[in-house]
Amino acid sequence: MRRLLQAVVILALYAFPVAQILGSLAINLFYLVLVVHFQPYAERMEQAFETINELACLYTIYFMMLFTKMYISDAETRDIVGMTLMGLSCANFLVNMLPVGIEMRMACRQKYYDYVKTNKPVRDADRADIEILNIQIEVVRRLNPDNNE
Repeated sequence: MRRLLQAVVILALYAFPVAQILGSLAINLFYLVLVVHFQPYAERMEQAFETINELACLYTIYFMMLFTKMYISDAETRDIVGMTLMGLSCANFLVNMLPVGIEMRMACRQKYYDYVKTNKPVRDADRADIEILNIQIEVVRRLNPDNNE
């Protein structure tokens, strides 16, 4: 619902870029306060990630506001702000992908251990047991020449 409201504000205020940014900033700030105050997520990690994502959105909107000529008119300063915005976006991406990578690594490791358990190599003790079984089978075959099983 929040994203829909934000899209409506951006489209309704098409002719006023500063109002678009300020409207998005107000919506995002309101949602951040709701997320932090009411804590709608059951898991603590999920709540933390949502808070981090909302802060990243808030900072992104703030940096977009800095790109308007009303706040920064110097091209070199805008370049620095742009680089900082790209760094913030990359950091937010890494923060969100790190748990996915760790979870995937743990799942792969578990699958590997499950594979090793079911397809473990034959040990020396197992070889001795197999040789004893082969000897017993050979003895049974010699005692019953009619039955070749």
